Amino acid sequence: MASCEFQPFSPAWTLLVPAGYMIVSGIAGLVWPLFHLGPNHAEFREQSLAFRAGARTRELILSAASIVAGIALFWHHSWARTLALGLLLIETFYYSNAFAWGFSGGQPTRRVRLFSRVVVAGWNGLWFYLIYRLAL
Repeated sequence: MASCEFQPFSPAWTLLVPAGYMIVSGIAGLVWPLFHLGPNHAEFREQSLAFRAGARTRELILSAASIVAGIALFWHHSWARTLALGLLLIETFYYSNAFAWGFSGGQPTRRVRLFSRVVVAGWNGLWFYLIYRLAL
């Protein structure tokens, strides 16, 4: 007789945390622009409308794809792992730049850019490792 006991460190249960993170970060990325909490520094506002629309569209697409990846990880779809890992790699490049601009409040220095790359790569690296090791 099969047991349905809760096993906290089994791959099925520990995958819930990264999948939940993907969903929550995706929802936050979709809601963020509604409250005008995105990039608001003078250099961004001075860019053309096409540039600003492209940046916002990229954010929305990455956020929607993150929600899809998180839900698919919950349902253990085989393609979800690849999508989630790819998103984390892509987001590392874009979000490190956004983090640097947000952290400095304007044109970031080289030191701030390096710091932001280390922080974002470490954060996304943690989630990459968890999804890579746990998603089957």
